[in-house]
Amino acid sequence: MKRLDRNAEFIVGLLVLCACIALGGSLHIRYLFDESGGQVFSRQGEIYLFLARGHVGREFTYLEIPFLAIGESVIPFARGRVSEVRSAQEVARVTPAGVEKSFQDYGFAREAQGPKQITPFEDGFYANCQAVVCKWTPNGFVTPTPEEQASHTMAQLTAGGMDGKIVNGWAVRDLGVLKAEEEFEIRVGAAAMLYVANRAKPADRYPWIAVELHLPDGALDALYNVNGQPRRVSRKEYERQIRRPRG
Repeated sequence: MKRLDRNAEFIVGLLVLCACIALGGSLHIRYLFDESGGQVFSRQGEIYLFLARGHVGREFTYLEIPFLAIGESVIPFARGRVSEVRSAQEVARVTPAGVEKSFQDYGFAREAQGPKQITPFEDGFYANCQAVVCKWTPNGFVTPTPEEQASHTMAQLTAGGMDGKIVNGWAVRDLGVLKAEEEFEIRVGAAAMLYVANRAKPADRYPWIAVELHLPDGALDALYNVNGQPRRVSRKEYERQIRRPRG
């Protein structure tokens, strides 16, 4: 009888374990990462801000945690497991006359989309758009004219390392290399000032970039304030921010 009781307990325990495994494999954890960063180009009172506005989604099951988070906590592990990306960018032109903004949605994919190697020239900003040179306009990046294509080649685009340098007359700051609690300012005209800061703490793994325009009358225009720290979200929020609409 005792042997039967032990067998019954073993079977019940096995069934409970199987149920837990099945449940752990079906329940999902979802994290959203708001992309925080961009580039700042300034020249004689005119400033262009190319700012990240996309989201990166990470989704995994409870069952994966013990196997995939070995040596790390859950959130840093989630950083390396990309599920889906929604790429977007906001471009702001700041002058003493005011601020002009443009929002560009580059869609949903498994990898980041949008222009790369954004480079300033005397006649505007050019970039690498899917291995083709493109030019910035108030309506987004477009195909340059044949004349512009002849004088702006892919080889002329800067691959990186522009932070703190003057490129074709434009002073460049790369917000992706801004250290925690580091900040800088750029004068706009005679009295306005643009403040840029990484509000993340030294212990944080992700940036928190903020851009503010302080006007002569004391008013403040918060142009950008994105904390890149991952946040756990509901399925509804995840679907709204990341998933491509159906239909």
